[in-house]
Amino acid sequence: MFNRVRCSVVSVSSHQLYRVQFEEMKKAASFSTGQWQSRWWGTFIGLCFMGFSLLTIMANKVVLTTCGFNYPNIMMATQMVVLILIILLLRMIDPVNLNAKFQYESTHVMFFSIFFSVQSVLSLSALEGMNLPLFGALKRCTALMNLLLSVTILKNGFPPVLRTIGVLLITGGCIMAGLGDVKFEWMAYTYGLLSVISKSIYLTIGEMLGRLGFNSLDVLYTSVVLSLPMFVWMGILNRELTTDTLLYFAREDNQFFFATYAAAIVLGALVTIFTLKSTTINSALTTSLFSSMKTTVQSICGYFLFGDVKLTVLLLSGLSINMLGGFLYGCAKPNKSDTGQCNENETDQESDEELEKALIK
Repeated sequence: MFNRVRCSVVSVSSHQLYRVQFEEMKKAASFSTGQWQSRWWGTFIGLCFMGFSLLTIMANKVVLTTCGFNYPNIMMATQMVVLILIILLLRMIDPVNLNAKFQYESTHVMFFSIFFSVQSVLSLSALEGMNLPLFGALKRCTALMNLLLSVTILKNGFPPVLRTIGVLLITGGCIMAGLGDVKFEWMAYTYGLLSVISKSIYLTIGEMLGRLGFNSLDVLYTSVVLSLPMFVWMGILNRELTTDTLLYFAREDNQFFFATYAAAIVLGALVTIFTLKSTTINSALTTSLFSSMKTTVQSICGYFLFGDVKLTVLLLSGLSINMLGGFLYGCAKPNKSDTGQCNENETDQESDEELEKALIK
């Protein structure tokens, strides 16, 4: 009798153990599937950001230089209006999941809005005075700033050696290319450098907001609402809102300008959405990686489409080193914090703890 009871107890315990192991295998399989889905979704968002950003820069360059419409604050104010309309449209389509709220109580969101506004205007001001290859080379230096901020502020730890070498090559190549620019405009380069710093800060703040659990649409909606009056006020101070500006829009023979301006505004709004989405889903470093890939294509297109680049040995060498750094940066194995994935050891430890609890029960 005692042996039967003991055998039945052992049988029940073995059955429970197998059941727990089976459940753990299911959890591991579902985690792996969700991990791959998350990576594919993050890659898709990053590629959308890269494509729309490339088209936006091309359209902005045409508006600023070819059409001669050098009014960055007006362009950004118009873009903010379009962004508000897009967000309101998204809320009408899916009011449950896209219920954007005004996060006025968050200091992080306030600083995100300020640096976002500053970066946008400085970037357009730099683009007006620089050719596309050098503008792209300078914007690649965002990776260096994101690297420093991720280590000092986000406490992500030092990146792999290959990635660090890539960032240093990006920066050194940019400096060399700038020295070889025969049409060097110090004001445009100053605007570009300041835009790199401000963009790195707002990307880092965006990653912090994602870690704090903020909805990306809430952050975007708040930033747009706060940025719109800033752009209007800066436009008034810089005397961009004048009669000449209004007459520029009133001309009937400006069909090409209207089409390009509309494309630049709509594409710029989409880039803003995908930039924040990529930063919250991936990381600031990964977003700057997609930006570096984009600037390589941008440099080639800018040289053949606009033809405002006078090639020199220093310029070609600097651009080549800059692109090589971007390639090494992309080939480097990312940190766990860069991909937004959890630590595998932590996951295994949590699974072991859950298994022990189940066995005890």
